[in-house]
Order: sequence, then structure tokens, then C-alpha cells
Amino acid sequence: MGTHKTARFFGLLLTLLSMATRLNAHGELMIYTLSAVGSGGLGTNTFENTPFTITSIADTTNIAVYGSFFEVANIEATVAISGLGSATIWYPVTVTFANGYTSAVGMNSPYSEADFLDDFGPAARTYDLSHPFGPIRGRPVVNSGNVYPTSLAGLEIVSVSSVTFQARWAEKAPDESLDDVEGPQDEEVSGSENDAQ
Repeated sequence: MGTHKTARFFGLLLTLLSMATRLNAHGELMIYTLSAVGSGGLGTNTFENTPFTITSIADTTNIAVYGSFFEVANIEATVAISGLGSATIWYPVTVTFANGYTSAVGMNSPYSEADFLDDFGPAARTYDLSHPFGPIRGRPVVNSGNVYPTSLAGLEIVSVSSVTFQARWAEKAPDESLDDVEGPQDEEVSGSENDAQ
């Protein structure tokens, strides 16, 4: 692991460790979704031209800024695939990012050399993850051949024909615990490509 990746990994690890004590005190929870139509596999089950959604929830007070690149460690990340169900992505750390240099938003992990799914488009150039945004539909980019661990089985995204990114505030009352927050487990997979627009 290079020096930059090591520093980034430890920065994200420290963010996660401090998250539990700070979240209920003054955290601003954001739900980020990448809704797509694509093909791939979940373990031995394959899907083709199927709607799926990658959803993450994060505390916006933990956004890290590197020039025009923004990232935040996710509290939880899930994938829901129409006809196959929902699963938690099992990397110890996943991050949602917005890259102003390349006009992309997406999700990855310091444990993976490849992004899970990216949405490239001019509207993403000025986004910093700190407020509701979208939906924006851009050019999808996946790293075919990578398998990501989930609570059900390994997830492989082979191709994506469309992707839409959106960020919205999580519904949370001041006295609710994190377990009571509407988050990734409550997301539904849309029934058609038109629903993802």
C-alpha cells in the first residue's frame, strides 16, 4: 500500500472510530444512492439488464477534503438487486466520493483497487457531498472483473447501461438511535430503467 493510500486508510479508520461518539450528538446523516441498470452476479446468481441500487449512509461532519476531491466514510453500504434481494457490502470501510477533477461521484473502498460504480457528468463537478443533490444521470463506469464481499455472496458488476446518483438527508429525530434511522435497508430497487431517472 503506497504512502498516500496508507495515510488515507488511517484517516478513514480514525473517522470511523470517532463516528460513534459524535454521531448522535451533532451528526448530519446523508443517504447517497446510485441507482442503475446493469448485469453481473451475486454469488452463483446472475442478473442481466436488471435494476439495482447501491445505497450508503454517512455523517457529513466527517467529509474529508483533498482540493476538489471529497470523500466520506460510510456508516453502512448496501446493494439491492431486483429479483435477488439486498445485501450489506462487507468491506470494513467504504467511502462515497465526489471528484471535481473528473466530474464523478461514486463509491469505493480503500481495501479495493477499483471503484464499485461511478456516475460521470458535468453536474458532479461542483458537488461536495455536504447537501442534498440530484438526481443526476451521467455516464456509468464500472470495473468489471472485481468481486466485492457482501453479506449474501460476492458481488460482481460486469456492465451498466445507466446510472443515477442522488443524495438526500436521512430522516432522524434528535432522540433516535442510529438503528432507528431510515437508511439503506429501507431503500427499494426500482422496477424499470425509467424509475431510475
